[in-house]
Order: sequence, then C-alpha cells, then structure tokens
Amino acid sequence: MARYQDDFYSGFAVEVACVYLSDVGKDTEGEIRPEVLIGRQRVEGLRLGDHRITTDERGQLLLRFAGGRGSYATYSVADVLAGRISVEQIRGRIVLIGSTAAGAADVWATPFDPLLPGVEIHANAIDNLLRGNFLVRNWYTRLLSFAQLALLGIAGALVLPWARGYGLQRVGALASAFLALWLVGHYLLFTRTGYALSVVSPLFAMVTLLGGTLVVSYFTEEKKRQQLERSFEHYLDRSVISELLERPELLRLGGERRDLTVLFCDIRNFTTLAEGLPPEATVEMLNEFFTTMTGVVFSNGGLVDKFVGDQIMAIWGAPLERQDHAVQGCAAALGMIRAFDELRMRWAHLPVCPWDSSRRPSDATPAGIQCGVGINSGPMVVGNIGSARRFSYTVIGDNVNVASRLEGLNKLYGTQILVGPDTYAAAREKFWFRAIDRVRVRGRTGTLTVYELLARREELGIDADWLAAFAEGLEAYWQGDWATATRAFGAAVARNSLDACAKFYLSHAEQLAKNSSSQQEWERALGPR
Repeated sequence: MARYQDDFYSGFAVEVACVYLSDVGKDTEGEIRPEVLIGRQRVEGLRLGDHRITTDERGQLLLRFAGGRGSYATYSVADVLAGRISVEQIRGRIVLIGSTAAGAADVWATPFDPLLPGVEIHANAIDNLLRGNFLVRNWYTRLLSFAQLALLGIAGALVLPWARGYGLQRVGALASAFLALWLVGHYLLFTRTGYALSVVSPLFAMVTLLGGTLVVSYFTEEKKRQQLERSFEHYLDRSVISELLERPELLRLGGERRDLTVLFCDIRNFTTLAEGLPPEATVEMLNEFFTTMTGVVFSNGGLVDKFVGDQIMAIWGAPLERQDHAVQGCAAALGMIRAFDELRMRWAHLPVCPWDSSRRPSDATPAGIQCGVGINSGPMVVGNIGSARRFSYTVIGDNVNVASRLEGLNKLYGTQILVGPDTYAAAREKFWFRAIDRVRVRGRTGTLTVYELLARREELGIDADWLAAFAEGLEAYWQGDWATATRAFGAAVARNSLDACAKFYLSHAEQLAKNSSSQQEWERALGPR
C-alpha cells in the first residue's frame, strides 16, 4: 500500500489478488476492494474480503519467497503464440506477463536468486496475499527481538561466569551448542509462523559476548594453569601436573577426607654424622638425598609433601585420586632403599672432619648410616592448610601420625620399611611382607599390627623357610611361649644372619625365658607410642 496525503493506493499485486478473489472486473457488483485497517493512528493492515493481512506501519509486507527462478510455472510467449500451450494449462489461473531477460533491467536480488525477474516477484507477492503467509515483522516481532537481546544479556551475566570454571574447551562447546540451538529455534519460528525476528543484532551481540567470555576464560584459565604449576612444580612430577591441567576437576584444594597413603623416610644417625662434617658437606649430602628420593617419589606417581630436617614426607592418592595408592607407596619405599644404598656407597668417600676415632661410633660414618621408611594408609584430611598468607597442600590426621611413628620404630626393630595394617591389606598381593609386632598407638584402643615390607612378589631370593621360622617365633612370642620363640627365632637367624629383627626378638625371648619378671619391663618398653 502507498499513502498520499489522506488516501491509500494499492499496489499491482493487491489489485490482481482482488480481481482473482472477486472473480469479476472492477466496478461490478460483488467486487472485492482492499480495505485499509487503521488503529491508533497507524496502519495495521488491510482486508481483502475474508483475508486479513497484517502490515507494518508503512503498509508494507515482507515477502515469503517460494524459491528462486522458476518456482512458478513459466511459459515462453513464443510457445503461446505458436499454440504449444493449451488453454487447460492456464484455465482458472492468474497469468502475469513480463520480461525475464537480464538485460531488461527488471531483475532484482532476493534471498534465493540475485537476478530474479520482477514478474516472478509479483507472482510471489500475489501468492502471499492469497495464502496469507507473508513474513511478519511488526511491533510484536520487534518486542520479541528486544526481549531476546535482554535475555541473552541476563543469561550471559549469570551463566558464563559460572561456566568459565569448567575450562576453555567446555565454555567453547557450551557456547557453540547454545548458538546452534538459538539458530534452530529462529529457523523453526521463521518457517512455521513467518515471524521474522531480528537475527543480525542478537547474533552479533551473542558472538561478541561469547567471544569476550572465551577470551576472558582463556586468560583466566592460563592464569590458573600458571598458579597450579607454581603450586605443584616442586611436589609433583611433570606428567602428573599435565594430567591435572587437562582435568582440573580432579583437583580439590579445599579440605576433604580421602583414603590416602603417606610415607615418611628418614636418615638414621645423620645428626651424629652431621656434627662431624663441614656445613657444606652436610648440605650437599642432604640435597643429594632429597633430590634422589624426590625422583623416586615422582617416578611412582607420588607427591612430595615436605622436607623436615633429614626427613622426607610423601603422599599417594592426592591430588589425583588413585585406587592403587598403597601399591605405589610400597613400590616407592623399595626404590628409596635401593637408591639410598647407592648414595651411601658414594658418601663413604666424602671427607669427614677429623675427630677422635676412639669416640666416633661406627654407624656415624657415611657408610654406616641407615635409611628408615614408615608407610600407612587410611582416611586422612587433605587440602591447602596454613595461614592466609602462607599455606601448603598437605595431609593431617591420626593415620599420618601413625606413619611417622612407624618410621621411627625401624631403629628399634632393626628393619628398614614398616607399614600399617591397611597398607598391608591393600598391597599384600603385590609384595612380600612379614608381621613384626603388635604395638599400642597413643590415642587408640587396642593394638596395631605392624608389618615389614621385604620385596616385590615377582622378585626371587625370598627364603620361605626363613619367613616361616620368623612367623612361628613371633606367634610363640605373642603367646608367651619363650622356649618355642627362642628356638624359632634362632632358626630364622641361622637362615639369615643379617636379620636384625630376628636377633632383636631372639635376645628378648632368651631374656624373658630366664627371668619372667623381665616381661613387665618388656611390656612397658613396648607401651603407647
């Protein structure tokens, strides 16, 4: 529709549609004329008989194109003049005559065809009028377009900051999925209702919002990666850090209770040795010891918690959760003993400060010092623990204290690796163990069975008769059968003259067999620890 002053004039397509609908010529009874619908001082549409058509404020309509060139039946005028087109082919149809030649300057760009003849555009307009399926773009669609912009802004403000915590790749996947759903929704709304909502502005806003979020997520994630690397580069192997970076959801720095394995490794008699060494040599030995042991921990998937004096503390099962943390801890313990034997041989050639050899204990030389390891598994609290200004990722709990005490018991029993009952139960299928004692732990009721870790199951050289003799002696010792204990421990020492623990029990069994009053002293010596 075109408006001039107070009058409205219909276009070609409207007039053709009216003629078709009235099925008579103009100015005859029954003729259908377009009726302009005006409401609130603006054009709302027009009526063609029973057909109501909604327009914009300027009386314009958006065409719903049927397609490109040839969407409607097209005949050449030459065929008509030659009689090759029958009357039945066009009977009852609207026939438009126009030029289709590109040089006629009556071709127009449309969504389907950059050079669509004007006569076919008129055909689309008439078809839309008769079917009433024009595309709708009015105040209602503009309101919907504005609403979607507002909803996009609200959704971006609420969802995207939350989504950034799930990693750059997930944010990108979420953004792509949302964009795809939005475009599909627009397409369905467009094809089924004819509502032509604004696409470019919301799409630009969405791409800008998502692009900005991805950029922020990238720098945020990169910062977190750097913080994570700085936090764990001295505690974890690079392969474990890489896994944490790829799967950050596995890392929980806040406190949580989890089943873990903790290990303590200490150099026995090192304090005595250090008193006779130059400070430089002491530091060099400690650095070499910690470097070697850290490598063993890392190679077995553990986390180095801290260094205290000449002691190293390591954890398995955190920050990455592992089901075989006890097995990994035991493997690391055996590796530590082997590595320490090599260190001890090298330290034998270090210069030692001169002191009176008559006062120097034989075990205070570099070749005489020993290494003890204590391992325990069970529920522990793990997380960033410390003050607001200084904290570290560590574990605390009763099971941690037990591991530390087990490490200290090695010196008493003459063993190298002692483990708790939970560690033994979890790793017994992979390693050789033997029970060492039942000890009372301070703060606990009852006793705790302690085991010595000997070797891997697949390793040869374990004397079954030696283990059986020791087990028989220990059971007899627990039952108070000192004669049987003395005989069995003697057999164990005969099978393995280097078994310091068997010698330890043999000495006490003989003492208890001779003097029963010594049993009370022995029980007090093995009291709460």
